[in-house]
Amino acid sequence: MIKKINQNSIFISDPHGEHEEFFRLMKLAKDKLQNKVDNIFVLGDIYDRGPQPDVIMDYLINEESNVFFTWGNHDILWMGAALGCLPSIACTLRIAFAYNNFDLLHYYKINLEPLKKMAVKIYDDDSCERFCIKVFEENINPMDKIIAAKMHKAISIIQFKLEYGVLPEDRLLLGKNIYPLRDNNFPSVDKNNPFELTEEESKIISGLSQDFKNSAYLKKHIDFLVEKGSVYKVYNNKLMFHACAPIYNAKKIMQDLDDKIKNLYKNKIASHLFYQLWCMKDSVFFGKEKMTTFERFFIDDKTTHKEPLDEYFKRIDDAEFAKEILKEFGISEDGVIINGHIPVKKGESTTRSEGKRIVIDGGMAKSYQSVTGIKGMVMVEDNDVKCKILR
Repeated sequence: MIKKINQNSIFISDPHGEHEEFFRLMKLAKDKLQNKVDNIFVLGDIYDRGPQPDVIMDYLINEESNVFFTWGNHDILWMGAALGCLPSIACTLRIAFAYNNFDLLHYYKINLEPLKKMAVKIYDDDSCERFCIKVFEENINPMDKIIAAKMHKAISIIQFKLEYGVLPEDRLLLGKNIYPLRDNNFPSVDKNNPFELTEEESKIISGLSQDFKNSAYLKKHIDFLVEKGSVYKVYNNKLMFHACAPIYNAKKIMQDLDDKIKNLYKNKIASHLFYQLWCMKDSVFFGKEKMTTFERFFIDDKTTHKEPLDEYFKRIDDAEFAKEILKEFGISEDGVIINGHIPVKKGESTTRSEGKRIVIDGGMAKSYQSVTGIKGMVMVEDNDVKCKILR
């Protein structure tokens, strides 16, 4: 039995770098609690899509309240990048280019000039139309949109090459003629050895790795994320995690994973595990059968773009299954699972599994707002242990 604590707490998930919406929701929550806040629980995905996750991290570092994270898949990706995990770095940059987050990379002192020069050179006669950036905010230091698209394609090819030996063979689609591709312009890809980096690519990704590892500002943020974070958190009869849980032996598996991640980070080991946790089947941070980035770029057949949810999501709407998960963590039947990861769409309830689960991802990222109809949500719990969701 989990003893309930009479404190004021804020629960928020999936800021995705949208600092303005994050601050709006935090003010809403603090006003509701009359600025008496003991705990702030962030249920993952500080990073990617929005322009300033760094500002959100600075805000949380300077908070007087206790701050706790349950890591999301995007946070895990950035952890790996900060340690120098090469596929994590390539993927982090690919997403940053796609969402026009060039200022963030500038603040973290990531030197993009060598990659820019290579991209302009090898894709000189290619419009890279499939790689046009999603411009939601203009940068203080703007990047030309055509050049950005070329950089986006160049880093994507590097990412797909670096996945060799990291992802299962059925996910290594670069160079395989299993589908008709809508774009065959891969000047840096050797058809006989499609996953081998060119000498120039190798030099560029090595330099980028040093930039990520040497960024004091990034290290400050990721150190705090690791120190104050975990795979899951139990508090006041609530089980919190970002996405999902294993369907068997959840507590042991998640605790072992928590220990492993913290040990890898403490010992500065740039393990490929960080990238696998980002996008592979059976990852508690991802919760899908596969990630279809390659297919969405290069294959017209939209049936290949689907990312089916894993077994947990197929079963979690069953209240009895949710109770079994809670029981594993020593939480009584009146407890609840709280998670983010998948935005609550228009017309959907935040309460699921007959009241045993609450989803608090309100789609702060601009790319989700048309689906959710709102700009994020936040949950508060007062010292009478009464919860309310605010939008």
